[in-house]
Amino acid sequence: MGCLTRPAACTTIPGSRFGDRLSRLLPCVGLVICACVAGCVSFSHPTSLMVAPDHETIAYLWIDSLELPMVDSPRLAQTAKVVWSSIGALDRKKSTTARAVLLQQGGHDLATLIGMSFSPDSRHIAILSGARLSVLRLDDGRLRQISFADELVTSYAWHGDNEIVYAAYANVRGKHRDTADRIFRRQSINEFAKAGVPAFREDGVTARPGGSAGIETDEYFSPSGRYVVYMDHWPRGRFRCLDITTGQAVSFGQSDAHTEGVAWMPDDSLALCVSEDNRSKGHIQALLLEPRTGKVEDLSGPFAQDFPGFPPQVEPTTTPAGQFFIANSLDRGGCLVRPRPWEVLPVARKLQRECGLGGDRAPWIYPSPAARWFVTGGSPGDRWAFTHDLRNVVALGNSERDATNPKTSAGAWAFDGGRIVTVDYSNHISIRAVDLPGPALSRPGV
Repeated sequence: MGCLTRPAACTTIPGSRFGDRLSRLLPCVGLVICACVAGCVSFSHPTSLMVAPDHETIAYLWIDSLELPMVDSPRLAQTAKVVWSSIGALDRKKSTTARAVLLQQGGHDLATLIGMSFSPDSRHIAILSGARLSVLRLDDGRLRQISFADELVTSYAWHGDNEIVYAAYANVRGKHRDTADRIFRRQSINEFAKAGVPAFREDGVTARPGGSAGIETDEYFSPSGRYVVYMDHWPRGRFRCLDITTGQAVSFGQSDAHTEGVAWMPDDSLALCVSEDNRSKGHIQALLLEPRTGKVEDLSGPFAQDFPGFPPQVEPTTTPAGQFFIANSLDRGGCLVRPRPWEVLPVARKLQRECGLGGDRAPWIYPSPAARWFVTGGSPGDRWAFTHDLRNVVALGNSERDATNPKTSAGAWAFDGGRIVTVDYSNHISIRAVDLPGPALSRPGV
């Protein structure tokens, strides 16, 4: 394992001087506030660790917190930084230096308000923070906002290497801030001064108050960014599929409903769209959409038979080159759903029995970067990778994790299909190779 030199901007706040901690987190407070919070403690942790598509770079959030020394105490201040580093150098036993950029400061749980993703060419990171969309250029660390001042961005997706598509609300109004103009926009990341032409605009739609943007939303972009499925109104709406490239939108499904989730196939060919009727609680409609043709197939019958009661959580994407959607159910755990012909594989239950996994409930499952492989949820030491037929099962537990020492335990965890990457609470990166049977992953230069 190589050596990581921590960036000065991301080192753990020193515990010897309260003034140092306070100056970093509350730079403009007065002496009265200093006296009031003199008994505060600082805490730092990593989160949202991700590996770039080229498998050569990682990025994560580093959160510095200042809070009262009591259970469930409010956070007085937080600082969030984006940290990125070349793991290719670490993997080749070479020394490397992580870089960081200050992202946001505030008094709330910032980690829950920030979403990040690499561009397909691994040269940029898109960051949705505080309802503003920005792009970080990794070669020089330049962070620039690409959304506009009057927009509250709710979701986004990469559309190629140099373009981002995003959904936003503008002109939010009404006594309860429940009316706004909805915009879907294509924006070049290389032409920040030019306003991207909205691919679609709706004036005066019903918005949903709440969330970090002041509005909660249910938009589901396809993996390529070309399509987006969303509810046209809240709380009584209907599914709509928008082609970002043409601006053409098609409505489908039951009306007066709210979404329970949308899952996409990795090639944009199919979307499983689940909604519940507001007028008849428990009436779940599951529709299979072909976005290129607009054809819709009703799968509500078999869906209700396999998932009675509370509907499962369908994951937005599935494994590359896969043929299954992922549905996580409270009573059945993680399941793989083949739409044509309809088949539900309760793989989590079988995995729980065959591998002796503890717990009362079967684990939930998630996509993996390795083709045709899936991973279970849970703590870093209890995760597994497996194929849909369970003929190949590999333990992903991190042998380097020292559970007795909080500073060296895995604070953030990521699996890129061939390696496990962890960042501990001391901001140190560890890499461990994982041997998956078969041609699971193709990495540049390997």
